[in-house]
Formats: sequence, C-alpha cells, structure tokens
Amino acid sequence: MKSKPELYKAYIFINNDQKKVAGLFDNSDTAPNSLTEANAAFEAGQYANTLTVNHKGGEMIIGIANTGCYDDEWCAFDNFKLVGPNGEIAIENGDFSTGIDSKRAWNNFNADNGEKTPDIQKDGAGGGTFRKCGGSPYKYGQQVELPAGKYRFGMLTFHRYGSTLNPDGTYYNHKSGAVTEPYGRIPRTPKDWWQANDYETQSTYDHAYIFMSKNADCPKDLNWSEDLGDLTENVDARVRIKDCWEICNGNYAEMPDNNPYGVIELPYETLNKCIRWHDSGNERESAAAFVANPSKWYQYVEFELTETTKVWLGMGKNSNTSDGYYQPWADQKLEKFVSGSTSAIEDIEIDNENAPVEYYNLQGVKVQNPENGLYIKKQGKKVTKVVL
Repeated sequence: MKSKPELYKAYIFINNDQKKVAGLFDNSDTAPNSLTEANAAFEAGQYANTLTVNHKGGEMIIGIANTGCYDDEWCAFDNFKLVGPNGEIAIENGDFSTGIDSKRAWNNFNADNGEKTPDIQKDGAGGGTFRKCGGSPYKYGQQVELPAGKYRFGMLTFHRYGSTLNPDGTYYNHKSGAVTEPYGRIPRTPKDWWQANDYETQSTYDHAYIFMSKNADCPKDLNWSEDLGDLTENVDARVRIKDCWEICNGNYAEMPDNNPYGVIELPYETLNKCIRWHDSGNERESAAAFVANPSKWYQYVEFELTETTKVWLGMGKNSNTSDGYYQPWADQKLEKFVSGSTSAIEDIEIDNENAPVEYYNLQGVKVQNPENGLYIKKQGKKVTKVVL
C-alpha cells in the first residue's frame, strides 16, 4: 500500500468535510504491528492526522470512518483533539479511555467470564445484522420487570453448524479458505448435521440458545444446573437456535449466502466487494433473507409468569466449538400474548437511567450545547421539559 493513497479508505471528518487517514508506511519502511506498538507510535507523535474547517455554528459531528476492503486491513486510532478559535475544546472520552461501546445496558459476560459485544458488518456498508462467528463464547442479556402473563422473546436469526460448504459438498476451513475435512468438536459439515438430525440430543456440542432466566444475576453458563450451568429447568427457559439447513429443510437454494467459499485472494484494487472468502458469513445476504421473509427466520423462547417478576432475557453460546459456526441476528423483540394471539410490547432497550442525554429546543430541533433556557430533555424513552 506504500505510496498508494487511493487505497486509503479511512478518513477523519467534521460534518461533511473529510481527510484521508495517513497510510501505515507513509514516510517509513517499518510500521507498528499491534495496538501496543501503535500506542507507542501515537505517544511519540507519529501518525497525527489533522482536518481544519470553517464552521459556521450549530451542530458539529466529528469522528473517524472507514469504507475500505474486507481483508488484510487495519485502522488504529486514539486521542481525538478539537481546537477552536479560543483554544482546545474538551471532548468527552476523547482518548477512548472508557472504550467506545454503547451496549453497556446489556450484560455481556459469558461462560468464560469474558465479555463479548455483538459484531457488525466490518466494511461500514451497514450489513443489517449483528453476528458472531467461530470465536470465543458469547452471551447478551438484559433484565426487565414484567407483569403476570404469557410472553415471547426472540429475534430473526439462524445458527450455522460447521464451517463453509459449497453446493457440490466441498468443505472449507473458515480461516484459510483451504479445502479440508470437517473439523471441530464434532467433525461434521452443516449438511451432516441436518442429515443426522440429532441436534437436540447431541450434548457434546455447545449450542446457541435464546433464554429467559429468573436468576437474580444474569446467567453466564447457559447449561442447566444439573450440568453445572446457571439455568434451572422448570424455572428458566431456553430454546436452541436452529441451523439454516433445518429452517430450509435442506434446500440449499433457499438459504441466504452464508457460506463464502474458495481459496483466499487479496484483490486490493477491488473495494467494497465481498471476495470469494472471509471467515464468517455474509451479513447483507442474511439481512436480505430476514427482510424478505421474517416469519421464516423468527426464533424465540416462550414463558409464562404468574406474578410480576424480574427476568433476564438474552441469547448466547457457551464455548467456541472450533468448527467455523456462524450466527447473524436482527430485530430482537419482546411480545405479550393477548387472547390467544401475540401483540408487540415495548422493545427491550437501554435503561433510561444509563441512556445518553439529548436536548431539543421547543421546536424539536436538537441542540448540541444547550445554554440557559427551557429545553426538551430526552433520555432513553423518557422525555421531559427542563430549565437549565
């Protein structure tokens, strides 16, 4: 990439003004090769990127974005600084010391006591789904208090058992793209799983589940307590997330293209195009399937409460089964049964208390830096009038 600025697709921006981020090997034959080395380079003043604009007042949005390739690409950043006509202006968390994740309303601690938040499409093109793939265990949960009644919590999703498989049955390693034999805790292809049809009885594999739990603390291990897990049968509830082969009854043509396959290639000139291989699945194809036929892909857990109860609702998988599994999901939804049918109730979302605060004037226009006066304050779903 040296001396090829046309390949630099990361940029910093102020509103609609942009400036490309410096290349890794600009003005140097060596470069950082880890976040630790990048941090040392930043502290030494290397890789400073500056954008200057003439701002006419009103809302200002600053940040960094990337719309580049899928493979072999890296963009590290830190220490945002904003300087105005009167000197430096404080930016909340401008050094990213508390991270940039906005999903802290969900409890993300899993069976390994690690914390994993949902992944999204990596190319900035808006894949339309969250996803996890052949990596460490994951789990997301949020506690809500519900009155007595029958409920359903679910999402549009599927779980791919095993790695990538093309129509002629050739099996591929999900990391290298090389033709291989099935591998992992249970060496099967997704088609093998479907033909064996023993998903429910296969206990040596850690399945992905949608769950409800009445525990005081969010469960980490989604096994039943008799299997040393955190869920209690006949108290809590869980449902295994089905494979796309199950949902499509083995019809490969009906499945969203979640099986990229073939030996890895690196066409660096080709931007924003999914090449013949990468290690998860295709989020946009999954999202398109969800939009086209949501009832087909909606999977859920049902439960009934006899009194007002606090419950944890979520989804997860206890461990990496090392076979290249893949799971996209979207549109998490909580519904309550009414007279034998279901009707949507308020979606599960971040606690009002922990939600970011936004201010609007009385005409409904968002105000970035409110001064003294009367404003509309919005925090989560709570909206109030306030005097500052």
